[in-house]
Amino acid sequence: MSDAQQKILDALKRDRFVSAYGLSLMTSLPVPTVMEELPLLVRSNQVKYLPLKNAQGKEEKAYYLASR
Repeated sequence: MSDAQQKILDALKRDRFVSAYGLSLMTSLPVPTVMEELPLLVRSNQVKYLPLKNAQGKEEKAYYLASR
């Protein structure tokens, strides 16, 4: 597991339902790095997401730990 993945998992332990941008702020990782790591965590069943619509009607994913 990479350091970036561990930071993302740690952030999701502190807060539930977080966007990729929110995870970037919480982990101090660049958004592209977070966007690269999230699909790997989803595929390994460590992280899941809910598809939501934001205020502008654009679809966004809210990520959470699969263990919750």
